[in-house]
Amino acid sequence: MKKNCTPSSRAIAKWLIPMALSLCCFHNATHGWGVTEVLEGETDWVSADWSHGLPSSEDTVYIQNVAKVSMKEKAKREVHGVRLSRTPDGGGMPTLQIEQSYLNAKFIVVGDAANASGTFIQAGGMLKIDNTKELGFEIGNPANNPTGECYLLATFAAGQSAIGKLRFNLRNERKSRLTIFGTLPKVIADSITFEAGKADQWQPAEINYILTEAGVVPIYVRGEANLGDGDRVKIIIDGGRYEGEAKTFPLIIADKIVGKPAEIKIEGLGSRAEIKQDGKQLKLVIK
Repeated sequence: MKKNCTPSSRAIAKWLIPMALSLCCFHNATHGWGVTEVLEGETDWVSADWSHGLPSSEDTVYIQNVAKVSMKEKAKREVHGVRLSRTPDGGGMPTLQIEQSYLNAKFIVVGDAANASGTFIQAGGMLKIDNTKELGFEIGNPANNPTGECYLLATFAAGQSAIGKLRFNLRNERKSRLTIFGTLPKVIADSITFEAGKADQWQPAEINYILTEAGVVPIYVRGEANLGDGDRVKIIIDGGRYEGEAKTFPLIIADKIVGKPAEIKIEGLGSRAEIKQDGKQLKLVIK
């Protein structure tokens, strides 16, 4: 009988957290109807030292500074929104990790304050962003401009995610990376944009696809994926773990794809691979 090699959400998480943290060195905005925050400690959602009690559907949740919160229970949690941020005198890499829970929110902001870093990891469970006119799944706060380096990381490694508007808010020294790991996650967005606002300079975001032995899955986009004018996003392929034969892996499947990447980098596949793009798909072709 064939051995089941599918990793558990906790096994995935143990690998992903060190990977995410290795990529970095390093209260304002509109609140929901209530606010509760956690500033430090590595804990689960229920046991965290929330400033105003366990978050409810009316609360905006702030995970700040060096706090790392995991959602391990098999339960549904509803909040107004989630902001991974920092206090004026704080710092560090606040982290939210979904393992088995179902999180429903109107928005998530990874890196809320101007110089805030942040890590979001989904290693299982479910995520649903209801979308407001202003915010969806935000990599960086569109209203803030950092004055120094900060690192914004989002990784999808398992589970189901309906993330609404996926927006990378490119500003100054803000460094952004979204990773799709292997074939277990299912990520659906309403749209993808890379916006520089009024910034005079910005760092292109990265979308990183890490192939496992079986390959990698795409981001599904119900509407438009706008990749910018060749200066907004880098596509990075890590194919060193892939053990299969010639195959095509869609990376983005959208109703419409416009623009083009700033850079394409393929590692671990030698001359076997290339990226192709048409009006509806961005895909990795392994020969």
